[in-house]
Amino acid sequence: MRPFGLFLLSALSSVLSCSSTQGVPSPNSSPRGGSAPVGAAGGGAGTAANAPAGGVFGGSSGGTSTSGSAGAAGVGTTGSASGGGSGNSAGSSSGSGGAAGTSGTSGTSGTSGTSGTSGGGGAAGPPFGHPDPTVTAPKYDGFTLWIVEDFTQPLDLDHDPIWTYSDGGFQTHRFTKDAITFADGKMVLTLSDTSAASSCSFANTGVVPQQARTTGELRSKHNWFRYGRYEARLKAPSVKPNDATTNGNYIASLFTYRQPACQEWREIDLEVTGDSANHLSTNLITGDNDCNFSPDKQQVQAFELPGNFRTDFQTIGFEWLPGSIKFYYLGADGKPVQVRELLSAKVPTLSAKLLANLWVFAPPFDFGGTMGENDQLPFRAEYDFIRFYKWDQDLDYPCAGMSASCLKAEDVDLTSNNACDGIPLTGNLAACKQCGTTVRMACTDKCQ
Repeated sequence: MRPFGLFLLSALSSVLSCSSTQGVPSPNSSPRGGSAPVGAAGGGAGTAANAPAGGVFGGSSGGTSTSGSAGAAGVGTTGSASGGGSGNSAGSSSGSGGAAGTSGTSGTSGTSGTSGTSGGGGAAGPPFGHPDPTVTAPKYDGFTLWIVEDFTQPLDLDHDPIWTYSDGGFQTHRFTKDAITFADGKMVLTLSDTSAASSCSFANTGVVPQQARTTGELRSKHNWFRYGRYEARLKAPSVKPNDATTNGNYIASLFTYRQPACQEWREIDLEVTGDSANHLSTNLITGDNDCNFSPDKQQVQAFELPGNFRTDFQTIGFEWLPGSIKFYYLGADGKPVQVRELLSAKVPTLSAKLLANLWVFAPPFDFGGTMGENDQLPFRAEYDFIRFYKWDQDLDYPCAGMSASCLKAEDVDLTSNNACDGIPLTGNLAACKQCGTTVRMACTDKCQ
């Protein structure tokens, strides 16, 4: 998917345990821009590539918390004061106990010191996020379940430590926070004919023109993510109300995307599209110092999966490792079924954001389905969960405790998402080329 003004959207510690390869390349797949050929046919599980030499990558680490303050000294005669009690932590472990009180002066026994104050903790985990304690997620050898969003409670997208929203624009629509809602244990992205005025976008780093539609894009705050497994269980829109057979145009997605694309465009896509009820498009998009789409930037291939994305929830995923991307879905037995393995020197090595969004293409509907004239808005894409499994051999990403401490200067360059995410604008805006209809400028709007 090439969000905000863009034409969008190896070491294996274990090989996907796929019992079969059931995805069939779609003869109707239309690559972005309508001119790129469909990539090489998908097939059975690929063989593992060699692991990177020298042990470059290491294990993962969890949240941190600070210790409680010392308890007050006891007073009295010959007795010594008791130490302060331990502080509580909001993070993954309790704060350490307060220091022992000093000895009392001579006389009767001193009273105990007061307890230490609570330690300031990081986010609890892994897994971080908001996992449902009643749900048991699958386990994969060589990977650690790192982030789980089961959407059992609404996310506070202005203050959540991991997630926020995009204020960008693309094609015919503008992304807004209000188009992301939470109900009945699901995240719902709604695309509607609600217009949005022209304004400056932090996500686009520039002014987005007036748009006729609004929709939602959930995204991580930072370029945190790299090697691991990414999964989402989602249900796509019906093109017409109570009609799961009519085809139209839409894209409901899960993808990684490095921001800003005007410097290093690195994107791995899973896109459920409106050209059939079981259509899944997979893609890798790469580019340097050019955020305007052209067919040579992509490696797209589409598949017809079992089931129906419009009537049932289905789980799709990809495994991203050095030099390799494997795209898959979970079968009825809950096991991965691989549809494609992409081995390429273009597989990203840089970290990226994790996103989910819903959008439609403008006429002539070059991607997402050619029958866009059938679309009857509003559209709703529902997400039952989003999961990320960190590859155990990646030492660098994500940061310990889901802080921003591991991010390099280039990881935070021009990476704001909206006026309320608290991420300052850093980097050289003039170095970014024009992308689509966005007019480059630094936004100064205040959080509302």
